[in-house]
Amino acid sequence: MSGEVLAHLQQALPNEAAGLVMARSDYIFFYKLPVLATRVAFQLTPDHVLKLGTRLAENGEVILSTVHSHPNGRLGMSALDGSLAWWSNDHLLVSFDLVTTSHVISFYKSQLL
Repeated sequence: MSGEVLAHLQQALPNEAAGLVMARSDYIFFYKLPVLATRVAFQLTPDHVLKLGTRLAENGEVILSTVHSHPNGRLGMSALDGSLAWWSNDHLLVSFDLVTTSHVISFYKSQLL
């Protein structure tokens, strides 16, 4: 799954990208979020938020962690990133250095939920 996550985030460069680590019964998978993104932010459309909520309810899926990227190399969660806590307490952030094409993976835990 880690290769799938990195590929999704890299394909969106130089913009941000997002996804969810989800679980259903006995397996864990990565769900690519279709987002409207720039180099410094992303957002889900209200329509997709409703579709995702329906999917979770109908399929018995749960969100284990949010995933998103910072293509500007920023290592910490931004003020806007705090809204991800509504989806999960656990967050995986991949920060890319566009000059060296390297990346750093960080894990964060929020206390909102």
